[in-house]
Formats: sequence, structure tokens, C-alpha cells
Amino acid sequence: MTVNRIVGVVIGIIGVVVLRGIEEPLESAQTLGIGLGLAGTLCFGFAALWGRRRLKGVAPLKSATCQLICSSVIMLIVVGMFERPGSLDPPSMDVWFALFGLTLFGTAFAYIVYFQILVRAGPSTVMLVTLLIPITALFLGNMLLDEVLRTKEIIGALIIGTGLLFINGRIPKVIKQNLST
Repeated sequence: MTVNRIVGVVIGIIGVVVLRGIEEPLESAQTLGIGLGLAGTLCFGFAALWGRRRLKGVAPLKSATCQLICSSVIMLIVVGMFERPGSLDPPSMDVWFALFGLTLFGTAFAYIVYFQILVRAGPSTVMLVTLLIPITALFLGNMLLDEVLRTKEIIGALIIGTGLLFINGRIPKVIKQNLST
């Protein structure tokens, strides 16, 4: 890992700490949510590295299809173990249409794009997207749940964005150009 990436990750973590703030107790639901978001980010990062190493030469459509089939089988097993699908009311047509839409556009299409970017741009670029998870959660909470965006959250999001630009190499490039002139 290059120095730029390490510095960018540290800046991103500082952004998450600022976004979280210190006024609420550590055992709050917000801390749990942020922790789970960071865990998801870490999982995406490891998955991108694994995918780059193990899926060389595999078409993105094939990778996405196999991943979705395997995850669906695993999910069916988990649901069968913890729920009683036979005892539930059958879903309405609206539910089936919503499920189909989310599956097609929110998952299948997204994975095809994800694996295509992984093949073309590499795991570092794909992993940059994972740092946007906390920011996306904030803005969706604001837009859909009428949660209030506080100044510390906006500042934290800007710091995370700065970390992304550092990892991407844009800020170090500008710094290097300014120092050489």
C-alpha cells in the first residue's frame, strides 16, 4: 500500500470520527450503525482485492451471475432456518414487482458494473466507492427519513471526500505540481 493510500485511509477514518462526534455515548445505536457501515466497507475492500486476484480473465457478467446465485442460495438456507416461510402470508403483486425491480436494477445491474470497473480500473478504484457508504447513509437518512444533517456530519463527509481524493492520487499530484514550480 502506498503512502498516499495510507494517508487517505487515515484521513477517511478521521472523517468518520468527526461525523460520529463525541457528544453521544459509545453504546448508542448511532455508534453501532457507523460500526456496521465501516465493517461493510472493510468487507467490500477485501472482496475487491480477492476479486482482482482470483477473477482474472473471468467475464464480469459471469462473476456477477455466480455471486448472485450463490448468495441467493445461502440466503434461502438462512431464511429457512430462522423463519417459517410457509406460515407467512403470500406476498402481493406490488411486493413481487418491488423485489424484481430491486433485484434487477439495485443488485444485478450494480454487480455487472462493479465487476466491469474491477476489471478495467482495479481494486483500488473500486474500494474508493466503499468509503462513500457513511456519506450515502447520511444523505439518504436526510432525504428519506427527514433526519437533520448537522454541521459535524457535513464536515466529516468533506474530510472523507478529502481522504478519497488523497487515495485517488489527485491531491498528492496537485501538491507535487505546486512544489515543483
